Amino acid sequence: MVWLQLLACSCASNDDVVVLDSDPPEETEQQDSPTETATDSPPVDTGPFPVAVANANPQAGNPPLTVDFDAEGSTVPTGEMQGSWVVDGVAYEGLDVSVEFLNPGSYLATLTVTDGPHTVEDDIAVYVRDPDCPAWEHVEWGQVTANQLNEVSGVVQSRQDSSVLWVHNDAGDDPSVYALRQDGRLLGTWTLTGAPNGDLEDIAVGQDDDGHILYVGDVGDNAGGREFIRVYRVVEPTVDTDPVEPVELEVEVVTMVLRYPDAVSYNSETLFIDPPTQDLYIVTKDYGGKQKLFRKPPPHAPGDYTLEFVLDLDFGKAPLGGGATTGGDISLDGSLIVVRTYDDDAWLWRRDESQTVGEAMAEIPCMVQLPIEPQPESVGFSTDGLGLITISERPTPLVNYTLLK
Repeated sequence: MVWLQLLACSCASNDDVVVLDSDPPEETEQQDSPTETATDSPPVDTGPFPVAVANANPQAGNPPLTVDFDAEGSTVPTGEMQGSWVVDGVAYEGLDVSVEFLNPGSYLATLTVTDGPHTVEDDIAVYVRDPDCPAWEHVEWGQVTANQLNEVSGVVQSRQDSSVLWVHNDAGDDPSVYALRQDGRLLGTWTLTGAPNGDLEDIAVGQDDDGHILYVGDVGDNAGGREFIRVYRVVEPTVDTDPVEPVELEVEVVTMVLRYPDAVSYNSETLFIDPPTQDLYIVTKDYGGKQKLFRKPPPHAPGDYTLEFVLDLDFGKAPLGGGATTGGDISLDGSLIVVRTYDDDAWLWRRDESQTVGEAMAEIPCMVQLPIEPQPESVGFSTDGLGLITISERPTPLVNYTLLK
């Protein structure tokens, strides 16, 4: 800090002496005094505080669905507990309330617990299924034990051999794809020759005159400043499903440079290929839930392309939910589209033969509860379209399968 000192001069006769006072004025010391500072600072409220625990029973079901909300497990340090609920924007007084839901969708319920001057909240989501939506069952296929697979961010089932899964790591790994057996055993590593280090986030399978094609998306952009993203096209390698040791090979890639419209940057972790049209789709990632769907039509040759905007998707409110999206896929027959989030939720759109992907995703989807996984980012349909394969982005993850029934 720099202090400026104003020196006053008395205009007097030549015999007068002017004394310059170099000490700061008394008022400055008084302004910085501890007494005044302490008086201006409000006391810190250290509690004790109440605890709010929101419960819903049942939390999911077909309409009409009556849900009983309660605050069991909530506590207050002193006095009598008081509370209220806001369910789908409607306020209800009391700690125990019942609400009937008539329409399919995802609904947010917020419990408020009050104890004197202190107020706390807790949220819980209720999902009302479309009666035609599938139920689900979780099955463990195996476990990945290979040390190099510690951040699996994308998974697809091979089109040549359904016992093979193709996966890749997130940013930080050399650009590679890995072949696994369904039980998690590593079969081989294929380094993507010609691909620079980037942020690989998802993988998809398509088909053209060269056969089955892997599309690997270098589409992550956590900093939100990339001028363009890349998608690598790789002819699917043939895999030995019972090697003595995992193989280590290289494979050439075709690089497509993709740009978002209006030179805007987006983060993304979701890439999929529409089997009927071979259109490539990207869903952006936003923690507030405000996602966008973009499209690139074929052919998928090397070059520089601008993506086409398709529609907005709000995963921050009903009928969607879950916030940030982390992976997606389309079933081999094109009839089902899935996008997952960090909340272990997957959203499933059913698609009529006459619909485009955008038209189908503009409708209300079904919710599927995926297995609880740490850092859940990958999801892919089994080739028969009967279930979803997921692998966590953590060391030694399980290979999980969610059967749709």
